[in-house]
Amino acid sequence: MKFLYKMICCLASLVILQSCEKIIDVDLKDTPSQIIIEAPLKVGTHDFVVSITKSTDYFGAEPQDIVENAVVILTDDNGNATNVPYVVNGQYITSVTAEAGRTYQLEVSVEGATYEATSFLPERIEIVELITDFQTAGIVDDEGYELSIRYNDPANVPNYYRVVHTLNGVLQNETSDLQVMNDDFNDGVLTKAPLLTDIFDEGDTIAIELIHFDRPSFDYFNSLVSIIGDGGAFGGGIAAPGNPNTNWSEGALGYFSAYNSDTAVVVAQ
Repeated sequence: MKFLYKMICCLASLVILQSCEKIIDVDLKDTPSQIIIEAPLKVGTHDFVVSITKSTDYFGAEPQDIVENAVVILTDDNGNATNVPYVVNGQYITSVTAEAGRTYQLEVSVEGATYEATSFLPERIEIVELITDFQTAGIVDDEGYELSIRYNDPANVPNYYRVVHTLNGVLQNETSDLQVMNDDFNDGVLTKAPLLTDIFDEGDTIAIELIHFDRPSFDYFNSLVSIIGDGGAFGGGIAAPGNPNTNWSEGALGYFSAYNSDTAVVVAQ
């Protein structure tokens, strides 16, 4: 997905004047690189991985530049601070225990600038069941099994979700597999949400992870859906190419997202 962070420059225009056939050249300027910080923080005790790179010029052939000299500090709302050391390939890694109900702040200092982002880690929303329903081929849809996720949405509080799935043991991680949801129209009720990204064959094994995260995390992935144009978000739309929304300060790209999740597996039949 790194191409989403490359800044789009003006395209060169060649204007030919019929009277004198003069060619006018438009000066192209390189887009300054920006820091990209991607940092998902899962509930429980896990390796916390912070990836820090720099965006490159749109017309450049070079790969993303990795950042090796940052100081990365994770702090919870009790003031407990953890240094996240550099390991390899632009990744800063340490084992942490993240708890539901806490707010976390991530601070990244590099090249004289300090970037900050905060994220609230909500409680887990349990999957009640996964349901597969057979559908015949239509004008748009193929024949096969549609999968739906049934869960109880907590009442009187905004909730935001992302759905990740594997098919027969393989993570489905193409741009078309990105799906996020909110509870604007189903607050506090037993919800049956369809997986919008795939139709399955009989005997397929599908594992679902229902991610529960905060509003800034939702805004990032929802804007990413809009940029991609696949319409995987409820209420989403198609936007002009650009950068996804971010919760980072000082113009950094990427996201910091603390999240909870529940998983379930079903065989299409």
